[in-house]
Amino acid sequence: MRTLHPSFRRLFLPALTVILLFSSTSNAVFFKKMTSAMPNYPLFLMQVSVIAYIPLCAAVVAALAMWTNAISEESTEFPKRRFFVISALETVARFFSTTGGTHTRGTTQTLLGQMQIPMTMGLSVVFLSTRYSRLHGLAAVFILCGVAVVLIPTIMGQSPNSVASATSDVLEYNVLYFVGSLPLALSNVYMEHAFSSQKPNVFYSLFFMASFSLLLGFLSVPLTALTPQPVPLPALISTFTNGSRCLAGVNSVVESCIPPQNPAILIPALSAIDSMPTPSSVAA
Repeated sequence: MRTLHPSFRRLFLPALTVILLFSSTSNAVFFKKMTSAMPNYPLFLMQVSVIAYIPLCAAVVAALAMWTNAISEESTEFPKRRFFVISALETVARFFSTTGGTHTRGTTQTLLGQMQIPMTMGLSVVFLSTRYSRLHGLAAVFILCGVAVVLIPTIMGQSPNSVASATSDVLEYNVLYFVGSLPLALSNVYMEHAFSSQKPNVFYSLFFMASFSLLLGFLSVPLTALTPQPVPLPALISTFTNGSRCLAGVNSVVESCIPPQNPAILIPALSAIDSMPTPSSVAA
């Protein structure tokens, strides 16, 4: 098997870092555009982003299995229950972040999303016996202070009669978005443990995690009772029907949908990477 020339290998990691930074920033923007365009259908958006992942990963896995040896025995023998646990944690995280993101400003989302860092650090200490330096601890404190600076004015100034909009911060939705960081941090820690001894193929892993997430997403309907936008079980079909119409630009409720000629119709697919474990999270 051919290897990269040393000069290219030195540039490979920095190039990937730049690409990851660009894609992460783009996904944050697309995620907010997605939830702002369709604030009435967070459950639908959560599922569409996963559905966009499954055929892509399935095609890649099929190609790798047919023409390469990338799908090794180590990948196929990896315990599927570990994929299920990761998917369950990711589904809960996506549920709260998508629901909360509908009425949480993009700048607030960026800062609240950083809470994954101190949460992951704390959970790593507890479950993985990880040790961090004082500088790491100081950085985590700065993140906590930043989140407090953003949330305290919202808490103090929140009016009970305030009108929710996609461009404003609404406390209940801010809290939901914040809560989504905890299961995501748990997922990060569990993946560190799950992939420490076995390293399945990235796309093979993402295919199973996306498949489990799609199923678990439908089972997460009872969680909507904890949100300002509960979805009764009998209304599940209409939620997805109206969500599909809204994605096509057909408005069925008070708030407008994106027009069908707008390229924003692709936002759910583009934001999928922000809702699922990225390849950098899974050892190749």
